[in-house]
Amino acid sequence: MRPRAARRALPTAALVLALLAVGGAAWAFFTGAGTGSAAASSSTGSAVTLTTATVTTDLLPGGTTALALTAASDGGTARIPSLVLDGAAASAITVDAQHSAACPASWFAYTAQSTGWTVPAAPATLDITLPAALALAADAPSACQGATVTVKLKAGS
Repeated sequence: MRPRAARRALPTAALVLALLAVGGAAWAFFTGAGTGSAAASSSTGSAVTLTTATVTTDLLPGGTTALALTAASDGGTARIPSLVLDGAAASAITVDAQHSAACPASWFAYTAQSTGWTVPAAPATLDITLPAALALAADAPSACQGATVTVKLKAGS
């Protein structure tokens, strides 16, 4: 009969060799170089239509307010990475006729939003609220209070 230590040595040696082989194969797999290619696609290039953004609360001098608008796709789902002014501030931000003479759009400032939104496929729409997106200068005239302000936005890159 063989000694007890000799009977255990053979299975232990086999286990150690198996672990070394598996470890070596894993090391080679994870450190080896390789080549390949990949591709990605999105839904069709659907156009997005945005409503004119409107303020959600009264805007006081030195304060900000959220803007609300709706986005719609003309086909499949679409991604809006950011929302920026559609043109120069003087033309993209408008003040109602009753207030515009004493409170021109130059008193207002829009902060571009880059949250990113996914617009569902037509005919569904997406309501978007942009927190603290429109500011009124701290030294704006009191004639700006109560003005109806609208902001034309477009999808940015």
